[in-house]
Amino acid sequence: LLFGFALGISSLINQFLKEFVFKKIMDKDEFPILGKGTRPKGAKDCSDFIDPDNRLSSSYGMPSGHSQTSAFFAIVFILMIINERSSKSIKTLKTIIILVVTLLIMGSRIHFGCHTIQQVTVGGIIGLLLGYLYFMNLSKIKSLLKV
Repeated sequence: LLFGFALGISSLINQFLKEFVFKKIMDKDEFPILGKGTRPKGAKDCSDFIDPDNRLSSSYGMPSGHSQTSAFFAIVFILMIINERSSKSIKTLKTIIILVVTLLIMGSRIHFGCHTIQQVTVGGIIGLLLGYLYFMNLSKIKSLLKV
């Protein structure tokens, strides 16, 4: 339950960053290394798995929310795996599976034309940072919420 709440907070942070940080700074301009903040030209509404109307996306692209969420999930679970009591080979296998799934999610955002490589990368970095902060402060969060 607490993890789900943290993912929700991460999603709110993503929306805040899109609307009030990146959109304000980047608008429709292109920046060295960061590229464009707007979605790729002709990007479909990628929030739905199946879109029979074939709608174009109207939301801002920087940073990728799917990449942020998957990176958040990945870093938290990898840190949990590192700290669990199991063999090194089991830990390695679990970590590889999580990394592959995360990279597939991120790659799909680029492959389906929903985001640029830069938008996916920035979303992933933000997700890693937020997930790391969540994991490192989990005991403090639990004590504050008396969980």
